[in-house]
Amino acid sequence: MNIELKELFERTLREGVNLFLGSGFSIFAKDSGGVDLPTSNTLCNELATKFNSYNLDDLTKVCTIIDSYDSEGLRKFLLNRFNVKEFPDFYKNIVEINCPRIFTTNIDNLLSKVFDSVSKKYLNNIFLNGLGYQDSNCIDYIPLHGSIEVEGSRFLFNMQDVSSSFSSQRNGWANLSISANQIPSLFIGYSLSDVGAVQALFGDSKFIVNQKNKWIVLLKSDPGSEAYFRALGFKIIIADIQELLEYFGTIEISSNQTKDKSKDSLEELYPDACVPKGTKNISIRSIDEFFLGASPIWSDIISNRIYKVSHHDIIVNLIEKQKNIVITGIPASGKSTLLLQIAKHISSYRRAFVFNKILTLNKTNIIKNEIKSPTVVFVDNFTNDIDAFVNLACNKFIKLVGFDRYYNVDINVHKLPKNLFEFYDATDLVPQDIQGIYDKIPQTLRKTPMTTQNIPSDIPSVFEIVNYNINRTEITNRYKPVIKDLKEKDPILSEMLILSCYMHACRTPVSFEVANSYLFEDVDSYDEVLELLESLRGLVNEVVGNIVDEEQDQDYYQPRSQILAETIISQASNADFGVVYEKFHMNVPQHVIPNYHVFKRFAYDSFYAVKAFPKWEEGLEFYDSVFVRDRTPFILQQAALYLLRMKKYQEAAIKIDLALQISKKRFFSIENTHAIILFKANINSTSSETDVRSILDRSMQILKSCYLDDQRKTYHAITFAEQAIEYYTRFTDSTAQEYLELSKTWLREIGVERKYDIRARRLLKEIEKIL
Repeated sequence: MNIELKELFERTLREGVNLFLGSGFSIFAKDSGGVDLPTSNTLCNELATKFNSYNLDDLTKVCTIIDSYDSEGLRKFLLNRFNVKEFPDFYKNIVEINCPRIFTTNIDNLLSKVFDSVSKKYLNNIFLNGLGYQDSNCIDYIPLHGSIEVEGSRFLFNMQDVSSSFSSQRNGWANLSISANQIPSLFIGYSLSDVGAVQALFGDSKFIVNQKNKWIVLLKSDPGSEAYFRALGFKIIIADIQELLEYFGTIEISSNQTKDKSKDSLEELYPDACVPKGTKNISIRSIDEFFLGASPIWSDIISNRIYKVSHHDIIVNLIEKQKNIVITGIPASGKSTLLLQIAKHISSYRRAFVFNKILTLNKTNIIKNEIKSPTVVFVDNFTNDIDAFVNLACNKFIKLVGFDRYYNVDINVHKLPKNLFEFYDATDLVPQDIQGIYDKIPQTLRKTPMTTQNIPSDIPSVFEIVNYNINRTEITNRYKPVIKDLKEKDPILSEMLILSCYMHACRTPVSFEVANSYLFEDVDSYDEVLELLESLRGLVNEVVGNIVDEEQDQDYYQPRSQILAETIISQASNADFGVVYEKFHMNVPQHVIPNYHVFKRFAYDSFYAVKAFPKWEEGLEFYDSVFVRDRTPFILQQAALYLLRMKKYQEAAIKIDLALQISKKRFFSIENTHAIILFKANINSTSSETDVRSILDRSMQILKSCYLDDQRKTYHAITFAEQAIEYYTRFTDSTAQEYLELSKTWLREIGVERKYDIRARRLLKEIEKIL
């Protein structure tokens, strides 16, 4: 083996390197039949023989011919041929190097098998989940030609097809090229015939000149090949795949200290999840910032300057019981503060970790497999990925404590087994809590005397108690004028502020890649993007106030709290928000959005579309464009809800019918929307009473079936109750009376009196009054 600039290469392996894997990388792995995986030339011959096709010594052409007359047969062959059954242990050494992302033109599942066999790192397919976010154990995986592991994945066999597959997402290919050039690269398993992949990713000669170091592994020395690759800027490594990977296992990539194998490495793997013992090495700020709307940080908790409400001791007691715990509450009820306070208390006598960034199934597999002693794991906003959360419950040593909004838990409750989880709501406050919260407000901020009379909610939240008792403009009115002021000073920064709030409301941050894509037409260089992001921390804070976390990772930008983000969105004008919303979804490709699988659950909500698109034709066009990229029934459902809110009932019915067809009527939430559209479109109809009643009764029957068959009762009971009241207003007869009686029974059945959906409580009171 011969490595050009060996010492520099080894340093690169330690500090960070992109991997680019071609077909030659996988040749020692075997498929389900025990046959070595093929190179592109071998596959060409196999396909020609199997399908009795012309062998043109060109995989793209051979596949094109076969696909024209037996596409299903070709797909089945590829799925079987590239499904790895076994592989040599030396492939596991690839996990040892510092590799933040892997590009591959292979469609096999070798790397998934390799990473599944080790517990320290995991692959993140960016085309499914977006870029990984602040997790050093996450390796972004970019299967350029598709993957057999992705259901319905289209397999692409030349770079022109790959590039064109991004045509529906502006900047999609450009962002991959940027990622490819951020750090040095190592190409394994490529030959001269694969050079198109290199040229496509690294662009023109100007781009190649400015890129980082890159090495390519060649099987044997060949002066012509070496001269060609050197002309492209490569350093040369002469080695076979086994030799190189075994070499990875012999060099010291990272410090491997001897450790007790009976203990786990969770502290080393996720240091940010550790509960600090004191204020050393953590950020410290004025406590005023918490009371002005910022999310709590550890120094706030350790200083003991935030009141511990009565729920604290009750939850601590629940943790001592056998079951895992789910804590719910209304927005701004102090859940995140409670979490940190309880975690700090528990950590004084039990092992505890706090995960307040998004968990994924792969990440929880690492945590689950790593923990080998009793550990309390706290997870904030755990419904971001409910399957990942429940996955942790499979480890008998883990006591799970999850926190989230009541509504988010309610729509996911069917995935939380009652034999494993106990539920507790931390919304209600006793008078002592209200007084204690008031007393902890710093004197420089505190109004006197204390007031609760102006709070509009039936159930005041911690945030509302503070908001109405400080000498600042109420948050609901605080930001509209300053957003206008910021727009006048710098329109681009104003857009970036709204963008960051929108993404934060969707539970993901603005990354450099997102900002670069969004500002595609506004800047001339990457340096300008960085300058704009930095300006957000300066000018935005100057004009809007301290809503930006000065301590956060410089590669990401987000407001300090969910409440602030949602407030700024609500106070931004519809026109200003619409500019940002439309520009974002036009310019930013899905795969560069951190944790896209979570983001998309919130991003296309009809609430945002109503604010962004006052003309229903434009909103419909927007949803149609999204559906081209993400062909799920839930996009159609949101389109239908948008059209419903715009009172375009016929168009809404078309969209929800299509959603029902695609979903094969498997989702109760879509059935619920179907019922709502039927009802709203006809409740005020001037058609014959018989026809109208028939349609309305059909809607009520759909909701009745949903309530009886779905575990998520509250959602359907509320919709049924709302419609029952409207039905009674139009038809004050025995049928209407029966609907109201059934509504009352259901609302009581699900315990609305004890739950914290204010709308549901009011509905029950209204129905009882009518009856």
